[in-house]
Amino acid sequence: MHDNLGHRGLRLDVRSANKHRTRGEATNKLRRLSGDEIAALVNCAAAGDEHAWDALVRRFDGMIKAIAGAHRLAHADVHDVSQATWLKLLEHIDDLKAPERVGGWLANTSTGS
Repeated sequence: MHDNLGHRGLRLDVRSANKHRTRGEATNKLRRLSGDEIAALVNCAAAGDEHAWDALVRRFDGMIKAIAGAHRLAHADVHDVSQATWLKLLEHIDDLKAPERVGGWLANTSTGS
């Protein structure tokens, strides 16, 4: 009776929603998050929530790589910039004064990597 019941009893059918999408298409259609939602993800990631960290990476890694790629870096170097940027966030996540603006922080940090 509880099959496919999600949060608050909403009926979920993830299979049909994602049936014809590739992974790239699914990540390109991420819902826009409010500043409060982004701040919540950052705060949860800072507290060790792996799912929140993964959500941040899914949301912002493409941006980081696009910024690095705009500097005409080789593919391997773009990957290195991405890794260095995420490492810096991991090291400084507790120091963010405005966690809802983590996207800007990541953009600025990626240009300095």
